Amino acid sequence: MNDPLGLTRCADCNNAFTYDRDPVETERRFGDPDGAQFICKFCSRRDPVGIVEIADRLNVQRATVDQWLARGLPPEPRYTVGGRPAWNWHEIQAWALQTGRLKSKGA
Repeated sequence: MNDPLGLTRCADCNNAFTYDRDPVETERRFGDPDGAQFICKFCSRRDPVGIVEIADRLNVQRATVDQWLARGLPPEPRYTVGGRPAWNWHEIQAWALQTGRLKSKGA
């Protein structure tokens, strides 16, 4: 989100940064069609999750997450940890909300 001073603000922590001057400090939020929301580097890396954590947080069986992965449904993993894929939770959460696999807080 942008503020009156022209700074871009992190959609998660609200820290301000200048996107035009330092694009490496930002990354586009998954599923944001107009690209209006960005998150800072700190927020994008503070909550990594693997298959077990995704299953737990979305209240599904691990086999369900395995099936989603086999069908190519979730976003691409950001990391490989011990030979296994890992994601940033905010990207999985946004994908799950967008696809109806996670209900929004107000729903």
